[in-house]
This record gives sequence, C-alpha cells and structure tokens, in this order.
Amino acid sequence: MLFLQKITLPDGLPLNAYAETNTNHFIMEPWNTITSLFFLIPVFYWLIKLKGRYKNYPILMWSLPLLAMNGIGSALFHAFHISRWFLALDVLPVLLLILVLTTYFWNEILRSWFLSVLLIGFIIAMHVVLHFFTSVATSINLGYLLRGIGLFLPFVLILYRIKFKYALEAILGILFFILALIFRTYDKDLIQYLSMGSHFLWHICTTIGVYFISQFVYHYISLKHNYTS
Repeated sequence: MLFLQKITLPDGLPLNAYAETNTNHFIMEPWNTITSLFFLIPVFYWLIKLKGRYKNYPILMWSLPLLAMNGIGSALFHAFHISRWFLALDVLPVLLLILVLTTYFWNEILRSWFLSVLLIGFIIAMHVVLHFFTSVATSINLGYLLRGIGLFLPFVLILYRIKFKYALEAILGILFFILALIFRTYDKDLIQYLSMGSHFLWHICTTIGVYFISQFVYHYISLKHNYTS
C-alpha cells in the first residue's frame, strides 16, 4: 500500500486514492463515473419544477449550475484521471455551493451578511489549518465534517424558528449526508463487501441528500414569502 501511495496519476492523486481505480481500463472508475452524473438529476428536476418561477427561488437557481458543474467534473475526473482541471471541477463547484448555501442560511439566522461572511471566513481559516497540519485524507474528511456543521447548524435554528415544519426533509437530508461521508471515508475498507469500493455510494447518498435539502429550502422560501408550493 505504501508503494502505491508513491505512484501518482496524471492528475496528481496517488494510484490508490480510490478503491475502484484501474489504469488498465479506458474508464478507470466506471461505478464512480456513472454515479457522478446522478448529481444532474436534481438539476433537471428543479429546472422543470420551477419553470416560470425561477425568480422566486434565487438560492436554488444559483445552486443548480454549480451542482451541474460538479456532476460533469466529477464524472470526467473519475473516468480518466488525466488532468488537474478535472480534479478542480470535482472539488471547487461543491465547495462554492456549500459556501453559497452556508452564507445564505447563516444570514437567515443572523440577519447580517457581514456576520455571516465573517463566520464563513472562520470556517475557511479552519480549512487552511487542516490542510497544513493534517494528512490529505484527514484534511478532506474533517473538511467535509466542518462544512457540514457550518451548513446544518443553521438548519436546526431555522427549523426551530418555523416550529419544525418540513423537519423530515431536513433530517433525511442530514442523515443521507452523514451516510455519504461514511461511505466516502471507508471506500477502501469495504472492498471485501464491495469490490469497487464504496465511493460510488457517496455520490448516490449525496444526491439523495441534495434532493431532501433542496426540498426543505424550497418549502422554507415558499413559507417565508407565502408562495404556493
């Protein structure tokens, strides 16, 4: 395993970064590639559902291009591992998406864009600390956990404010994201049960989590502005 860690792919990642990677195949990670495209499902769902009402749900509409970029970028990244640009497309859009949503929800709680941005700045600073003082794997996984806390804590506060309406959607979204993080973390540890690893389940569970969270956002905005949902 240590030997494999020293072998890097053209995109800079170690050969054993994912359990499914097979450089002998044209598509190196078929399961991870196909399930990356699942991120496009909620994009098309909301484009159809909100047709004619896009201006009423700006936060959802801002999120869709980032989600689409993440799905396409992730598919290209997992399929070929030939470019750091594909790696960037796998990582940066989802980071921006989380940043946008986190800022939006904290502003709903704090009623101050300044304080919300300040809080996000603190979270980013913690990411920098993790990057320089922990291993790559630890930095990535703790980074997802930190972003999750930053995103979902205001969820709880908003749920309290609206007397826990649509709580099931929020809870299911959070649970699927937690499950997704588990599958991402233990990708290579589950090879004895899943020969392709469990990273593809990270994609599936994240997609389901996105669906439930976006449903919560949709209903919250509808409730706040008295829109017909």
